[in-house]
Amino acid sequence: MRIEIKQIKKITKDETAVAKAREIDEAGADGSIKGNKILEGKEVSLFESAIGNSLSGETYKALFGFDRSEKSSETPMDMTPSSSEGNFVASDKPSEVKVSGDFNPDGSLKGSGIISGTISLTDADGNVMSIPLEIDAKHLYGSNKKQAVDKVIQDLQKAIDGLPANLKSDLMNEINKFYIGSENTRIDADDGRGARFMSPLGSFSPDNSTLTLNRLYDGHISKDGINTNTLAHELGHAKDQLGEGYQSQTNFSQLFSQLTTALKTGSVKAYFSHKDDLEQGYWLKNQKEAFAELTGYFAEIEDMKKRGDIPHFSPNSRYYLLNQVMTSDDPKIKPIVQKMLEEYRQIAENSNSANPVERKGNNNINVAEKRIELSGFKISPKVDKSLYNSYISLIYEDDLNDMLGELSPQKFLLQYWQYSHKDGTGENDKAIFNSLDDKTKELFKKMDERASAKPPLQSWIDVRAGFDKYLKNLNLIK
Repeated sequence: MRIEIKQIKKITKDETAVAKAREIDEAGADGSIKGNKILEGKEVSLFESAIGNSLSGETYKALFGFDRSEKSSETPMDMTPSSSEGNFVASDKPSEVKVSGDFNPDGSLKGSGIISGTISLTDADGNVMSIPLEIDAKHLYGSNKKQAVDKVIQDLQKAIDGLPANLKSDLMNEINKFYIGSENTRIDADDGRGARFMSPLGSFSPDNSTLTLNRLYDGHISKDGINTNTLAHELGHAKDQLGEGYQSQTNFSQLFSQLTTALKTGSVKAYFSHKDDLEQGYWLKNQKEAFAELTGYFAEIEDMKKRGDIPHFSPNSRYYLLNQVMTSDDPKIKPIVQKMLEEYRQIAENSNSANPVERKGNNNINVAEKRIELSGFKISPKVDKSLYNSYISLIYEDDLNDMLGELSPQKFLLQYWQYSHKDGTGENDKAIFNSLDDKTKELFKKMDERASAKPPLQSWIDVRAGFDKYLKNLNLIK
């Protein structure tokens, strides 16, 4: 945004305002050209902060191009990433999205339609970390699938790099896998039903910490989830989910209930009339969606600040209604909103103070059991002949047969994962290990001792290697 000082003089006819504009122009701000008689970028924000409240509503709109009531809070949330507990902190270096897929010369698919790849981020020391990526190319719109995939990659990188610093870092700290879907994609929204359309624009699955963004078409109208707003929303769900439960279901939920009650009465009851609006009213659906939409709202404010714009939301914005409520001076609303924002901060701090393994729920028995179940794990010669042969050989050992023969492969894998926490020093590691009964602990200890003996129990060495590989694929061990 740019405002010429002569324009300020013409609109306001206020020498005090003009003098302030000249002062800011001479000092410059964040790389703006000093003394060019034009306010630009951060200069405009400084000018608005200095004189905005002294202007009439009409003059304010004439100068800045929007109603004063549309302005957001200037410092609604700290978006600085946390570096505690081994959390990854992304640098300003652009993300890198790479995929490998087979296409014909005309851009049509050669393979099954699922394109694999990675999303990579770099920290301040130059260390690179990656998240597995899958793209449902088969159902992307149009016959030229390579062109469609290239566009997905371009838009996905733009969406990631548009995130504020803390949410960009949270991609690595919260997410095990990234998925790009389409009209016929699986629906794994957190409520189990999907959110807005036939499939949601995006979703977060707490069972496996997978984040999905969908590129949907309804006729010729694209309903596109591959953007910073939807990505920030889903990262809000991921940040809310810690271990095995959503943090917003406690104090935040009670405050959300109080707020929705307040919005149904008195001078502000018009707000609640938007509750069925799939855009502006979506945050009124429940406390989890309110938390996630607040995350997108804060991300949008940060993006506007980064561009040098005055953060504001016009009536056609996704966050207009939310902003009206968050900045309201109504005595029925303001105290509740302030407490909700305090609770939001506390939830974010809770997540930031946990290490990535805990944040993703990778160190939780219920999550591990669910992931193993959902993966459909089985020991079969068609799936892994070597593992199958080793497993059969192991369970037919005379002194192991009675116990191992009674275990299903999924239960055996889960117990092995529990036993793998035996050397952990954290309280959670100890709790997971101690959840095994003494008889099972002795069984694994006996197999490990025999694996180290001469001759070694090679079948258990091979089964352990196969189990470790599978658990790594499920992001349950490093």
